[in-house]
Amino acid sequence: MRCYLDFSLIDCHPTWGGNPLRLITILTKPTEAKQMRAYPIWNIVTACIYKNGERGAKNYGVKETGDVEVRIGTSASNSHTFLKHSTTHRQLDNGDREYRFYIDGEIIKRALLRKGECEIEYLKPN
Repeated sequence: MRCYLDFSLIDCHPTWGGNPLRLITILTKPTEAKQMRAYPIWNIVTACIYKNGERGAKNYGVKETGDVEVRIGTSASNSHTFLKHSTTHRQLDNGDREYRFYIDGEIIKRALLRKGECEIEYLKPN
């Protein structure tokens, strides 16, 4: 069986006062895997404004780096950068894949998917 990882959900960072939640999942359903086939990072964005399906989500794939700027405020003319987050994927020389998640340029989480494996290994952020 071929496995795909859903990195769209992350652990809560300890400095935010929340308990870590392990929300990274392995996708094995053919419909989910088919969507991710060309993208090592698959983002699922859930919001109250999306009405497609029961989840109310939009999704998209990323090959190497996905950057998101979160803005807050009352309007387009009164909005301010709240944070920037980034998810990266790199295929290493030995075929392993490393994934990293950053907030405002600070690495928060790292994971390694060894070549030919379906289980991820969590690494300490450097």
